[in-house]
Amino acid sequence: VNSIDLSPEAYAQLDSGEFPRTMRWQLSACPSSGPLLYEFKTGSNAYWTGFWVRNARLPIASVETLSLRHAYTATSRGTDGSFVDQLGLGTGMFSIRVTTVDGQQIVDTFLQPTKGLPGALLEGFSNF
Repeated sequence: VNSIDLSPEAYAQLDSGEFPRTMRWQLSACPSSGPLLYEFKTGSNAYWTGFWVRNARLPIASVETLSLRHAYTATSRGTDGSFVDQLGLGTGMFSIRVTTVDGQQIVDTFLQPTKGLPGALLEGFSNF
């Protein structure tokens, strides 16, 4: 919390030996273009669904899912940066609601891919 991870080379460029350092951080949008992308883990199924949110221009605070199986439900964050819906998205329509650290939200709604979710890459409709 309230810190960033840097490579040793980047840290060496910033460190001038003072501690504690007083500084302020400001979020800025990444220069990526295009909509959000949702990459589903190969083990995803109707009863457990894991996915990554790719291409977000702002840091993500939370991700929730809505499906025929459940109302909006918070996902848990995996150690690999993925988001996991422990209840699964079932079959049929589902929505993913992404909230950034500054409170902006995007909701993307999809029909299950005909080849299933495992390994699927779905393109959202917008970005932050």
